[in-house]
Amino acid sequence: LKLKSVYLRGWLHAINWAYTWNSTLDDVDTINCTNGLRLFGQSVNNGVVNSRLLAEMAGGGASILTVKDGGIKGEGLMVTNTLLATGSAGVKSDGFLFMTIGQSVIDQIADAGLDLENCQGTTLLGSYVFAQNFGINIRPLSVLVDQGISLVGNTIEVAGDGGKCVFVQGNNAGVSVI
Repeated sequence: LKLKSVYLRGWLHAINWAYTWNSTLDDVDTINCTNGLRLFGQSVNNGVVNSRLLAEMAGGGASILTVKDGGIKGEGLMVTNTLLATGSAGVKSDGFLFMTIGQSVIDQIADAGLDLENCQGTTLLGSYVFAQNFGINIRPLSVLVDQGISLVGNTIEVAGDGGKCVFVQGNNAGVSVI
């Protein structure tokens, strides 16, 4: 599935990929939706390029939201040259495997640019992040896990008093910031 040159406005999930494999968003705009793109369950090897995914700040949503189906996780998402903006999170993810975001802008975020919980193999490369409270928030885990998270060559800024550019909470091993 390839979705190209589309404008979507005013949905709960502007794009809802459930168990979607080998699909691409190219030149897609979302606005005034709770979540720009929602990946549910085992969504595998998908991409977002040259797009603008704007979530609704008041709705507490995310430009990109990944959701497990019980214990079933998604894996393999590549986001390139894309704007993620105006929601409570640029990317909010629980348990996704192997996500790469490169040469992108995550801007005007109400809470966390990247809000990650047990997201192994995440890479943020050459991107700009501006958020109110957390540039990158890696949530605590109950047991020690090697996350394999790499943050390389990024500019990360926060606006809020006491905000944290990179916040790695308990039991998250293997986080590299360069």
